[in-house]
Amino acid sequence: MQRRVIVVAVARNVRGDYLLCKMPRNRGVFPGQWGLPGGGLEDGERMNDALRREMREEVGLELTEIFPLFFKDDLRVKAFPDGHGEEVYMIHLIFEVWVRDDRVERP
Repeated sequence: MQRRVIVVAVARNVRGDYLLCKMPRNRGVFPGQWGLPGGGLEDGERMNDALRREMREEVGLELTEIFPLFFKDDLRVKAFPDGHGEEVYMIHLIFEVWVRDDRVERP
């Protein structure tokens, strides 16, 4: 069974708004669902670096602060675009993060 370490962002902007993302319909472990941005650690990558990379790649935002919240693990079936699924043991590292968002005026 494949094992993945996943960094997950509970992301807020300067107004305190939270960010949710719509996941792709045909792939991933939460296909078509609303969820938190994040993704897998790459070999040799540190947690904070992975979190910053995933936020840039998935939603185009830069992080200003990162705080560890909690961790959990579970078994999920990862869906692939060709329709097959594979069971994955996932270790989730969940962080509260604040994002730089120049489109939002500070209160």
